[in-house]
Amino acid sequence: MALTARARQRDLRAALEQKNVLVRELHHRVKNNLQIIQSLLNLQSRSAADSNQFTALAAAKSRINALSLVHQSLYEDETLQYVNLHALLDELCRHLLQSDWGAGKRVGITVDASETMSSADQAVPIALLVTEAVTNGLKHAFIDRDAGAITVSLVNDPVTGAELTICDNGIGIGMDIGRPKVKPAAGGGIGYSLIEGFARQLRGTVETTISGGTCVSVKFPYLAGRKTP
Repeated sequence: MALTARARQRDLRAALEQKNVLVRELHHRVKNNLQIIQSLLNLQSRSAADSNQFTALAAAKSRINALSLVHQSLYEDETLQYVNLHALLDELCRHLLQSDWGAGKRVGITVDASETMSSADQAVPIALLVTEAVTNGLKHAFIDRDAGAITVSLVNDPVTGAELTICDNGIGIGMDIGRPKVKPAAGGGIGYSLIEGFARQLRGTVETTISGGTCVSVKFPYLAGRKTP
């Protein structure tokens, strides 16, 4: 019976290792496929007929990149279940600075986030929300100049909950609050509506303030993911 039990344990460990290999490979392939889609959109944007088409394609590339980075983070996690939000947001903002909206601008992005490990269900709306807010800042906040600063902050407290804040020191129109109330023009105008939608996915609320720049603050329940070592 002891030999049978040990053999059974070996089989279970082997099955678990095989499952982890398959899940890791799945995340890796999804990430690669999303990067292929980004490349195709990049090629398409070179032949965009007008600025609206270019804007729509650029926005799609940024959103797909955010999803790709989440899968990359899951692939790198030893349990294949959690995302290090500080590392994710840092890498995401670096990519956004190199995007169509950030290239050529002397804008710095500072990420101040707690070392929280969240689930993919939480990481996806957070990554997409930051993508929309930072992109809006890069597009609208520094129209009159090519230099500025954007800060991305994430506080995760078991008592007061989590708060994600994206602020810029631009000219005060980093997020055009009025535009979501009307039908957006082709290729743009849905950024704030998407931010509200991603906040709802996190079971949170959005507050926007304009004073010496634009701040978007999203409060939502505590992220009770695995703690970092």
